[in-house]
Amino acid sequence: MTFDRMRQIVRLRLRSLFFRASVDRELDEELRYHLEQQVDVNMARGMTPEAARTAALRALGGVDQRKEECRDTRGISIVENLLRDLRLAFRQLRKQPGFTFTAVASLALGIGANTAIFQLLNALSLRTLPVRAPHELVEMRLDGDGRAGRHTGRNRQISLPQYEALLKREQAFSSLITFGDTRFNLSRTGEVRYVDGLWVSGNFFDALDIVPAVGRLISPADDVPGCGAGVAVISHALWQTQFGGRADIVGQTIPGPGIAVPIIGVTPPEFFGIEVGRQYSVAMPNCASGNTRRDHWWLAAIGRLKPGWTREQAQAHLHGILPDVQREAMPDYRSDWQELYLKMTVDVVDASAGVSPLRRSYQRPLWILMAVAALVLLLAAVNLANLMLARASARQQEFAVRLAIGGTRGRVLQQVLTESLLIAIVGSLAAVVVALAASRSIPPLMSTVVDRVHLDLSPDWRVFAFTMLIGVLTSLIFGLAPAVRLSGVSIVTRQERGSAGNHGGRARRVLVAAQVAITLVLLFGGLLFLRTFRNLSMQDLGIGEHGVVIANVFFIDTSQPLDKRAGAYRDLDARLRAIPGVISMADTYTTPLAGTMSNTGIEVDKKYVGDANINEVGPGYFETIGVAILEGRIFDDRDTKGAPNVALITKSFDDAYLKGAGVGAHFMVPDDRGGPGTEYAVIGVIADQKYMNIRETHPKTFYMPSAQVPEPPGLTRRYVVRANMAPAQTIAAISSTVAAFDPTATIRYALLDTQVEEAMLQERLMARLSAIFGAVALLLAIVGLYGVVSYGVASRRAEIGVRVALGASRRRILSMILGDVGRILITGVVIGVVLALAAGRGIGSLLFGLEPYDIATLATAAGALVVCGFASAAWPARRAAGVDPVSALRES
Repeated sequence: MTFDRMRQIVRLRLRSLFFRASVDRELDEELRYHLEQQVDVNMARGMTPEAARTAALRALGGVDQRKEECRDTRGISIVENLLRDLRLAFRQLRKQPGFTFTAVASLALGIGANTAIFQLLNALSLRTLPVRAPHELVEMRLDGDGRAGRHTGRNRQISLPQYEALLKREQAFSSLITFGDTRFNLSRTGEVRYVDGLWVSGNFFDALDIVPAVGRLISPADDVPGCGAGVAVISHALWQTQFGGRADIVGQTIPGPGIAVPIIGVTPPEFFGIEVGRQYSVAMPNCASGNTRRDHWWLAAIGRLKPGWTREQAQAHLHGILPDVQREAMPDYRSDWQELYLKMTVDVVDASAGVSPLRRSYQRPLWILMAVAALVLLLAAVNLANLMLARASARQQEFAVRLAIGGTRGRVLQQVLTESLLIAIVGSLAAVVVALAASRSIPPLMSTVVDRVHLDLSPDWRVFAFTMLIGVLTSLIFGLAPAVRLSGVSIVTRQERGSAGNHGGRARRVLVAAQVAITLVLLFGGLLFLRTFRNLSMQDLGIGEHGVVIANVFFIDTSQPLDKRAGAYRDLDARLRAIPGVISMADTYTTPLAGTMSNTGIEVDKKYVGDANINEVGPGYFETIGVAILEGRIFDDRDTKGAPNVALITKSFDDAYLKGAGVGAHFMVPDDRGGPGTEYAVIGVIADQKYMNIRETHPKTFYMPSAQVPEPPGLTRRYVVRANMAPAQTIAAISSTVAAFDPTATIRYALLDTQVEEAMLQERLMARLSAIFGAVALLLAIVGLYGVVSYGVASRRAEIGVRVALGASRRRILSMILGDVGRILITGVVIGVVLALAAGRGIGSLLFGLEPYDIATLATAAGALVVCGFASAAWPARRAAGVDPVSALRES
């Protein structure tokens, strides 16, 4: 077929489709012309006009039939039939607004929930970075236990010396960049105002091909040793919110470490950084960080592969050069740690979607929620299949007539599926609105007061394709069963109509049993997550967190010089302790569940026995946070520098490492650099407290007096304060006291109980969403069971009337109806128990304080489902028991 012929066919078909009336008029005129020509021929043969027209029509084979044949040759009959079926489906749904609303609402909730979770997964894992050729980006990760020392930031993989050693040797990348996450305080005095920030290598923006919106970006010339406070690049969002989008932004300053830092440029609006889930506000060069220690792990390394290189080839190349890199950048470790350090290996992973600790934390829970949402959608689809089957059974006569007058099974099937597709389309459109609202409500549940989660949740082609796909699949699920069943029906006589509703009854009961099984799985999972959250929130944390204010005070060198710092801090401690209403206060290195940690190895009798957490605290710490003292004494003014080194230990530390020796026992903390280490005498044993993780069991921790810390005091001072006034009043009093002490100091506040709540963000999210999904599933199951029982009662009205007329009691009728319900429930529960136990194994690692096969939880879910099931069937059963036999038999 030539191109001109194809173009002519396409043009004719488009004309037939969009200018149908004109084409039909031409067809009528042509058929009329042929008919008149044949009439004239017949009359010339001697026929009368009437006989001539009759013979012509007989020879033509029927005008309408010829019109249909001509229309079929146009090749657009499928489209015409679809449009015709859509118009009919729209009229049918408009006549039944209750059914339409129920169907659309069910799909909107089911598809919307799935789309919302998929939007989060898409933003977190699938959407690529808004940079040039993101598929070329890979992340280099070190694997092993050799990184002892200081760890800062969320993406700590390598040290700055390691990066410098890599640059000398690697050949796999056209560019190798690093970044470290941090926070910058934009407040010059008073309470701190943190924004997310980045330390970046000089080639960071060039390698990603980021074009500045204003000014210029950090270059290699800005990232050189001795750069001082450096320069700053700010995000487009910060430019608009903090600086009002002012045109003269270049040259303005932001607060730096003791000095104002000049702004040199603004990044474009779409660039949020390279860590998904965070939105950077300020970027400064690595050289301004001062983080040059060999044992300081704070950088992530991202490489852009050279043309022709693959991830596997890059990993093999890095593995070959890693020993030389490690030896050049090796910290001053003792021999056993050097061995661990040199045994580390390297992994090269895809970084086209950025890096994200948030992804590692929430990807599995979100996939589990996706599976839960899919079950809810399946439940909604099964429920609709039941309703569609009952509705189609009532239309059995209509379909039989269509078949009798020449309709094919395929056309009947197409019509029913078109109705299902129309419901799915309207439900999917409504689902987009539900998804937009739901997806935007979830990131706040993953955020803390300090760490806000930022995800790009704008719909893209993946989201639209996903919504369309599940919409079509759902329409097939709930539309195919009734369509297949009714595509071959025969004409129903008047005597058969009374029992027409019984057709499909078994299929509807099977579908309800499937609903019960799915609902049990969802209820069981929801109860497991709810009980997990309850177990975590009800456990003894070992502290009294309510009413404790945490104040982090930051100073600068010029106001607090090192030689006067210790005395100044003692003065500040006394001032804070003297605030009216303060019951107790203390300085501390970290607080429970704060995310800041320090740990070390422990030796007893010159033998390594394990690792332990460390905290450095001042007198009054344990009274302030409410820790129980089990044995001995706590720190006081005797425990100063120059006095014997003392420690307080938790009971788990005592049991595991000192065999319960308690007060009077000694242990050693070895020196990282091979020195003699530090020996501590135990002066007290305290109750266990959570340290890093809310799920910790038996955390081994020891406390040392902050006055005995060998290093000189730094520029940050953290306090815990308990007062007999509201937290807001306590914060105001601390602020005024610190301002009077040092006007240049800045402060960041937190509440200990809020810190505890934020430690359970993931569990709270899972409990809340799974409980909502479980409740929706239970509601759908109740509606489905009620609908089946009600429809069954209506379709068996004549039968029930006969039974009553023959002497069946009200109790007998109730038993008959509820017995059917019981069999459905038992079947569904048995299947659901098997599925629930299998599903429970997949979420075992997310549970706390119970097993994934917890019998009590399973029994509770099954019991609630059975009770609700019988309750939903009680009203239809009662209505059946009250049937008047005379009226029922007359209506049949």
